[in-house]
Amino acid sequence: MSALCLAVNPLVALLEAEKRFGTLIADQLHPRFVYFSSYKEIHGAVLLGRYLEGTAEKKAANAKPATPAEPESGVLESGERLDKRETIDNLFFLAGIEPQQLQGLRGKIGQLGQYLRRASRKLTDAIQPTWLGESRISAEVEFGDDILRVKIADIGPDGTRIREQLLQRRSQGFRWYFSFHVNFTAETQRGNLKEAILLLDEPGLHLHPAQQSGVLEVMRQLSTRNQLLYSTHSPFMIGAFDLGSLFVVEPSSVAPAAQVSESFWDADPNTILPILHALGAQQLRPVRDPSLARALPPVVVLEGETDALYLKTVNCVFRAECERDTKRPVLDVEFFGTKGAPKIGPCARLHSKMGHRVVAVYDNEPDARRHAKELRESGMPEGSVLHIEVEAKPECDIEDMFGEGRYLKAVNEVYRPLLRSARFTPVTTTDLKRVRGADPSLIRIVPAIERIWAEHATDGWGAFSKGKVCEHLCVSLLEDARFEDRIAERFEGLFKRINDAAAKQVGPPSAESPPPSEAGPLPDEPGRS
Repeated sequence: MSALCLAVNPLVALLEAEKRFGTLIADQLHPRFVYFSSYKEIHGAVLLGRYLEGTAEKKAANAKPATPAEPESGVLESGERLDKRETIDNLFFLAGIEPQQLQGLRGKIGQLGQYLRRASRKLTDAIQPTWLGESRISAEVEFGDDILRVKIADIGPDGTRIREQLLQRRSQGFRWYFSFHVNFTAETQRGNLKEAILLLDEPGLHLHPAQQSGVLEVMRQLSTRNQLLYSTHSPFMIGAFDLGSLFVVEPSSVAPAAQVSESFWDADPNTILPILHALGAQQLRPVRDPSLARALPPVVVLEGETDALYLKTVNCVFRAECERDTKRPVLDVEFFGTKGAPKIGPCARLHSKMGHRVVAVYDNEPDARRHAKELRESGMPEGSVLHIEVEAKPECDIEDMFGEGRYLKAVNEVYRPLLRSARFTPVTTTDLKRVRGADPSLIRIVPAIERIWAEHATDGWGAFSKGKVCEHLCVSLLEDARFEDRIAERFEGLFKRINDAAAKQVGPPSAESPPPSEAGPLPDEPGRS
């Protein structure tokens, strides 16, 4: 009998140790996933005495997660809906309000006013940067008759507060944005969701497309503390195109389940329709048979619309010079201007997958070089990924190809009449040398000019628009119909590299290209350049 006990006791101890080890992994080591299919709303009305008393009703509301279907905490005689304890905690955290201290300031008008102004500034500073509405906003916290209220005002061009309303009188979209921002920002900092992996189902679904970009910025801020995974059908909610950041979910062809893939360019066109629109789907060619794509002109993918407009303009001037017996390389291509270096790779891979000859042209700066390296390593044809080059410049954009003198001339011609009332002074090469002396990283001309504009923010210069300068410079190039030799040589070199890269891709379509039956419909084709 004793021998049996000796044999059993180690087994019991082992099982208990295993159980404790499992508990340790589950509680402390295993990642904690928190899924959200609905989002708590903040109404902006708090009955402070009732909150502090911690009534049974409040405790019950705090004991389980609030959902839209749950009974409301209460309604004031005015019809205002009162907030629940968990959302009140988040609001107080973000505004820096200590409820006991606030209660103690009742009757102390001066101190109370100062306290509320400080809370209002803190709340405004938190939500203002990611609000992308037509006007800036300001939050104001008021307290009287034991009721704390949040009001939101739009800020007019002259800085005055207009259209001031209770938070719960604002639009549903604004209330959703405000609640999402306050709740998640607070809960990821004060412990409830600290270090949790957040699974968000269709965030920002009912927001204006412009404000969906603001929610993306909130989520980027949250991602510094938490890992986020979210689903969306909106092209405006796609914030990153790097490998490992964007996945598609579609039915599996081999099992009764969904399959997830980061190679979204391989997915069904209907599945990736939001991605195509985010990339500029109207520019993708509707070619169903990849074998036909090789017969079309190559696609040149660029960082932006201004890059495309510059190259189209230079191409027109070069064609005109060829008609006057001046030999210039010209491009028989279609230009595709994206919205930044991160989008060049997805656009290039999508076109390549459809069988097109593709040349990707990046600016020449650290972030662009990183994205270009990723594209080369993804299997793009050798030599099809290029950079803008300007002699003796370790970093350059397409604007640098025109030289400082020609580009500054265009800048000053555009802004002299526009900023006449703002005491505009022409920008010179001396100004460029000055800002570069203070910050040697400003090698490229556009960032250097943006720094000069920032120095004149209080003079009313506003934001520098390279798009306006691009349009003006392109018009003047077409009117002159000629280039200085040095500028012409730079673009000749770029055009030759583009033509050489496209010429290397004259073979049959890649074996990885889908057969005609799988290359589904795409949006309308634009006009050729």
